This record gives sequence, C-alpha cells and structure tokens, in this order.
Amino acid sequence: MIKVHCLTTGWVQIKIHHQLARFFARPLRVLDILTDSKWSPKLPIGCWLIEHPEGLILVDTGESSRANDKGYQPWWHPFMQFCERRGVKASE
Repeated sequence: MIKVHCLTTGWVQIKIHHQLARFFARPLRVLDILTDSKWSPKLPIGCWLIEHPEGLILVDTGESSRANDKGYQPWWHPFMQFCERRGVKASE
C-alpha cells in the first residue's frame, strides 16, 4: 500500500489577479498583475512524502528559507520582486 502526505514548508502570497486572471492576452495580464494592490491569502508551500513498501520518498517542491533573504530572488524579475511574498522558516 502506498500513502502520500503533503508537508507544509512555509507560505506564499501572490497578487489576486495572478490567481484569477481578468485578461488572457499576455501583455495585459502582466500589466494587470504588476499593478494589482490586492494579495491572496497565505497559500501553503508543500512537499510530498510518499510511503512506499520499499521505503520513504520525499519529493521536495518547497522553497528554501533563503527565499526570505534580500538578494536571493532575481533583482531583475518583476514578479519575484513585486508580486510574491514568502514566509519560510529555516526549520521548514
């Protein structure tokens, strides 16, 4: 029997218009997200633990706690700078 568990490894917030697009043409959608002032609720960042008869498998889709550090995210990437908020503890 195989069991799959989601482990929370912090949280992320994104702009509401990134979550619920009002436009589908890429230039309009990008501008809409960049100018949006509303944030989503804190959304969990997760990784997956799979219990397999041959052992445990961890699929790490989480974020590093370094994501909180100034300069970790690319300075030139507008989404990383202005459209995401992250909270990841070192223990996560």
